[in-house]
Amino acid sequence: MKNLKLGILACGAVLLVLLLTEHFVDFLKADAVNAILMLVAFGAPTAMGAMGLAKPPFLQWQAIVSLAGFGLAAVKLRLWDILPHIGDADGKGKIMLIALVVGIIVSAIAIAKPENAA
Repeated sequence: MKNLKLGILACGAVLLVLLLTEHFVDFLKADAVNAILMLVAFGAPTAMGAMGLAKPPFLQWQAIVSLAGFGLAAVKLRLWDILPHIGDADGKGKIMLIALVVGIIVSAIAIAKPENAA
């Protein structure tokens, strides 16, 4: 399961880029606490994936932190309410939802099957 860290890194990076390109400064001015929470929620998995690539193996605690970040974002966005209406979302919204769901799944798999030390 060596490529799970790549999936976590990719999903986290996509979500972070989408957050930062969607008028983040205006979002920060309007609701600073939620903006910072979302930045942390998307930044943590990105950082854990990068750490796993820089210094293998990808450890179980890194997968737990990644799942916590994706989970925080899912709760803040109320993913269970949004997901049934994915067809109504625009392109960026669909990419965000897909990356979030895939990130949760890949992080959970990484917790269950940690990478072996070389």
